Amino acid sequence: MTALDWLLAPGLLPWAGAHLAHPRLRSDIAERFGLSTPAVTPGALWVVSASVGEVRAASALIEALNQPVLWTVDTDTGVKLARELAQSWPEVTAMRRPVDHGFTLAPVWSQCRPCGVVFVEGAWWPKLAAQAKRDNVPVVRVSARPGAGTARWLALGGVGDLAVVQSEVGARWFGARCDVPVVVGGNLKASASVKRSPLVWCGDFAVAANTRPGDEARCLDSNYAGTWLLAPRHLVRLPEIEAMLRDRQLNYQLRTQITGPVPKTLDVVVLDTMGELDALYAGAQLAVIGGTFDLVVGGHSPLSAARAGVPVVCGPHTASQGDGFCSVNAFHTTEDRLGEAIQQAIGTLPAVPKQDAAIRTVRALRPYLGAPAPVRPPRPWAKPLTPAYRLAERLHRHSWTWRTPARLTVPVVSIGSANARSPGRTSTVRWMAEQLQLRGHRPGIATRGYRRTGSGLGASWRGHRSTELGDEGAMLAEQGWTVAAHPDRVQAAQALADQGVTVIILDDGLQRRHLHRDVDLVVVDGRFPHARGWLPAGDAREAPIPERADGVIYHHERPGGAVGALAVRRPGPWFHSGTQGTLPAGPVAAFAGIGHPGEFFGQLNRAARCWALRDHQPVSEALASALLTWANGAPLVCTAKDHARLPASLRDRVWYRDIELTLTDVPERWFPEPPPC
Repeated sequence: MTALDWLLAPGLLPWAGAHLAHPRLRSDIAERFGLSTPAVTPGALWVVSASVGEVRAASALIEALNQPVLWTVDTDTGVKLARELAQSWPEVTAMRRPVDHGFTLAPVWSQCRPCGVVFVEGAWWPKLAAQAKRDNVPVVRVSARPGAGTARWLALGGVGDLAVVQSEVGARWFGARCDVPVVVGGNLKASASVKRSPLVWCGDFAVAANTRPGDEARCLDSNYAGTWLLAPRHLVRLPEIEAMLRDRQLNYQLRTQITGPVPKTLDVVVLDTMGELDALYAGAQLAVIGGTFDLVVGGHSPLSAARAGVPVVCGPHTASQGDGFCSVNAFHTTEDRLGEAIQQAIGTLPAVPKQDAAIRTVRALRPYLGAPAPVRPPRPWAKPLTPAYRLAERLHRHSWTWRTPARLTVPVVSIGSANARSPGRTSTVRWMAEQLQLRGHRPGIATRGYRRTGSGLGASWRGHRSTELGDEGAMLAEQGWTVAAHPDRVQAAQALADQGVTVIILDDGLQRRHLHRDVDLVVVDGRFPHARGWLPAGDAREAPIPERADGVIYHHERPGGAVGALAVRRPGPWFHSGTQGTLPAGPVAAFAGIGHPGEFFGQLNRAARCWALRDHQPVSEALASALLTWANGAPLVCTAKDHARLPASLRDRVWYRDIELTLTDVPERWFPEPPPC
């Protein structure tokens, strides 16, 4: 926080009061003042639009990009249009522009951690641009044009790192007023639609397009470091290609087997569908065009790859395409020098015949996008309170040195998190229950029943649902596990022991030390290993990995040098009315009230409408009716946790799925010995 932020902070309260008093302004007050964080993937591109015109311009750019986007808009009509458009792009989140102040921007910035900030046309937020500069995040103007408003911002330092302008006249105008690179990209409003990739890639990838026999082996032998997308010209060759990949012991998946972001761990993705290749070029580091090593074939067309902004590599035989390869500045090579050509092509930009403004803008923008911004606390204004919290936490921790926790007759495994947002804890509890059951145990799960409305003991053997068990407990009970919920974990655990369970899994038990535990496991979000700092400025309730922990389970990723198990997350099968099935074809209407709904929305490769509810938000009959109206006939889909709290009128009309885990590097000492038969 800067001195100016603190100086202007008193003005935020009356400003918020004015919004509350205004019928139109109070509709999005949580987003305006940073009280509602976006459901966006960390590392997204932050795109800023002002009104409807800029929204239409930004939509052309976003459609041409192949990465998560946080899209913030100023006006009522603009944000309405942006939300409608974003419903077709699960990895794009549209929201109201937060007030341009350090206190209100901080929660959004902390969650997004953008890889770049893009201002469309005349939009400009000085504080957002200053935050980006502080974290070395590039700031780019796109579809920029001369004007009095633009001139005022330029005079006040509103330049950024790159200006992509609409015309040569604009290029001369900007060149005379600022000392940054200026590129002519064209008017985004007039840009034609660009096919959007149905896959979201987590790492670098290259495309081997329209491959013929021998082309796949040439590409795999080239020592390219990323993932290969192999797109055979004829699908009848799929068994042959899969056999080759198995012989080489490569980690591969078919395109139709991928339901979420493409894992970095894959060596190869095999395209086993027709008609998708043109869209799948987006975001690739390069494309090797098949048939160019075959004199008879003479090569296939490179134009689709070039129009997607992807460098083209080809073999010596291109006669079938006339001057097509020369027109896109392709890298011509021979079989024995293919690896060298690939390395030369990475990072270059092809010539694009008849390219439109969106492609030109993306080409100019991509070299400026880098790693996600550094991790920042979501509430930096609360940093002065952190020492007091840490002192209280330390006193609380030491107070347990002279207390004796209750002991039960069965072992207790605790799974908790030092992070107040507890990412991945419930799925880890279910994984542990499955593992213990495989080892001969009858596990029981003790939980506090977060957000439950009932009083007393909630128990799955009594037929209780989310009102007594909480949505997480109800979801686990629906999956067949024995669950007890009570604010006093000792009572919940004792009730389970009385039911004859042989081991108790303590859900969210890291800070609940009234009960003795035999194994203490900690769940950590690898993207935020330090929970964005200590409470109340960040999310850490205590040290991310306390000394008393017997093991660590990292979700999403394992930081370099860290020791612990890695939880590989993948979407589970779809269920409807309690029965596993196949989701109907066509667009879906997805809603989620979980901590990170963007992760669930990103799993939907098809065009989907997305509605992010509040975390653990109850679904009343009125909201259920609103969801049905909003879906407009499309299948409603949600997470298993959301499904557990749906009213009876909606439960059998919604498709739902859960996250499945596979853990690596798990020591056997985490699992108590089962009782003798």
